[in-house]
Amino acid sequence: MPQQRLTDRVLALLQDYAYNTFLRARFIGSQKRAQGWGTLRAMWEVLQAQTHYPLAHASAVNQLPGGLSPRPLQTTAEIEDAYKRVIALGLTPHKAREKNWDFLHAFSLVVQRNRRQDVVIDLGSGTSSVILDWLHLYGYTQLYGCDLIAPDMRRGHIQYSRQDLEKTFYAEGFADVVTCLSVIEHGVNLPNLIKECRRLLKTGGLLIVSTDYTCQTIDLTGVRDELGAVHLFTPSTMEDLVYLASQQGFISLGRADYTCGDVGIHRPNVPAIDGRYTFYFAAFQRST
Repeated sequence: MPQQRLTDRVLALLQDYAYNTFLRARFIGSQKRAQGWGTLRAMWEVLQAQTHYPLAHASAVNQLPGGLSPRPLQTTAEIEDAYKRVIALGLTPHKAREKNWDFLHAFSLVVQRNRRQDVVIDLGSGTSSVILDWLHLYGYTQLYGCDLIAPDMRRGHIQYSRQDLEKTFYAEGFADVVTCLSVIEHGVNLPNLIKECRRLLKTGGLLIVSTDYTCQTIDLTGVRDELGAVHLFTPSTMEDLVYLASQQGFISLGRADYTCGDVGIHRPNVPAIDGRYTFYFAAFQRST
């Protein structure tokens, strides 16, 4: 039996190394191909990256953004700044360039805790979670993603499972961090979700969310996308979310800003909101 456990441990370590190598290859390979580099040279860069990433904690913190209070994405300069920071951290950029902004904010809050033993759950992870991939590269080993479309599978240290976000089967007090990024705008029942997040999180744990957001009045009656009815949060509905969270013992991290800037996210497949919305980022700590 001890020999079997040792074999299982070695196999798990090899799988973890292979997955991290895959993540780095996906980033470096795509970058070098864009620059006209050949496959062999890109592979050499991947091998070199094994000794460079993850960055030491102090070096990584220098690349993380400050000012993580609840607020919307307000300027196009913030999009470019986030993208450059993601590259500097050795992370695979989100396929939607503008989404690096809120995902980097979430990553930053987790990394700044400097607790790689934290249990992190990504609610609404889909089949491949960007935030969990990033944390995996930075040495986090207790990573969980769940979604109604996620298959039951394991990639490196990330365990995916098919679950209802409003009623998961994780144990009470299981998580140190719960992320829910670009999810709550898809018709999620917010009171149920907040209650479930409170159940999942330990006292002092973090709930990190982002969502589609607008300061305009837009009639979305009958507007749908590939995931169903389209919803945009507004200053009043964000205030409602903060209130719901406070009722469940959550404290908002920082003073909220609901002011929209000059960013208009392009979404040509949904003309009613194309160029008329942005993203909102907020984080909460379970206090009781």
